Amino acid sequence: MMIPEGFQSVTYRRDSLGNIIQRSFFDAEGNATTLMPDARVHRVALSYDDSGHAVEEAYFDTDGKPLVGTGGVHRIARKFDGHGNITEISYFDTRGEPASVFGRHRTVSIYGRGEFVSESFFDAKGQPAVRNGILGKRKKSDEIEMLAQDGNPTSTLDVVTVSSVPFPGGPGDAAGVRVGDIILIYDNWQFPIDRDVVDWSQAANGLRAATSAPGETPRRLVVLRDGQLVEQWVAPGPLQVRLTREPSSTTWLRAAAKDLNQR
Repeated sequence: MMIPEGFQSVTYRRDSLGNIIQRSFFDAEGNATTLMPDARVHRVALSYDDSGHAVEEAYFDTDGKPLVGTGGVHRIARKFDGHGNITEISYFDTRGEPASVFGRHRTVSIYGRGEFVSESFFDAKGQPAVRNGILGKRKKSDEIEMLAQDGNPTSTLDVVTVSSVPFPGGPGDAAGVRVGDIILIYDNWQFPIDRDVVDWSQAANGLRAATSAPGETPRRLVVLRDGQLVEQWVAPGPLQVRLTREPSSTTWLRAAAKDLNQR
């Protein structure tokens, strides 16, 4: 599942204060290349506020044209408070229109006297964005609580989510795997949905091992997509997708996957 790096060297440009404002990637011969062999990102441009915080990050191809990175966005905008905490993150496409990552266009974080208070998610229309049964989070005493759609605290499990399907026509793309899919079953591997605590690294490594197991017969793949179970058969071998760790409401996850073992 790991995607190899596609460059040999990086050049940097800095502003008068020493902040890196541009990173460009090159191959062994010094030719412009991309950050990853699957990603078309050759140059990353950054801008800073007066306090030295990176408030914008944008991606460009080898021709200098704006492009959408493997995360699904062209530009990331950030706002900071006086303590250096990120109070807002927003995503945009190459036209400057709102873009979303897992259905979230904007994340707003509130701090009091430099301490985290709460975080909320919004879609491109400014409406609350619920993902995996989670509306936001807040700090209570010394703990961070995840909030369900009704605003009440919910227990969570960290699921194995597809963060990008970078190779057009590759195994993952050919199998119909999509960004945001939660992988629940691959062949003999199954996410331990019934546990109260899951070791995410162990689960993800088990999935990677399962995709690398020898064999020539198609493998069963079951994902949770937009709250619905989707079953498909894929060719054996690594899916060549990127995975990320993502919290999910335990109640929501088990309800959405209640028919998993009946398939």
